[in-house]
Amino acid sequence: MRDMGLVGKAAKLCRRKARPERFFMKHPNHKLNMLTPSKINQQWAGDITYFKVNGNWSYLAVVMALYSRRILVWSLGVK
Repeated sequence: MRDMGLVGKAAKLCRRKARPERFFMKHPNHKLNMLTPSKINQQWAGDITYFKVNGNWSYLAVVMALYSRRILVWSLGVK
């Protein structure tokens, strides 16, 4: 690179550190002491995940039936 007069450019890395202890202090786990579902539509679980696509933040929201482990509904949107 030096012979060709090229200079490297370092990318700026942005990493967040997960702080699960703070999340669990605010929000108790209500599912912890529940029995496993024995038929459909007894228990559902949901999650929201944020990720970056082409420089824009997007989110994926999912609701899953715990008995069948099937995705009931999902939504993908731009924040």
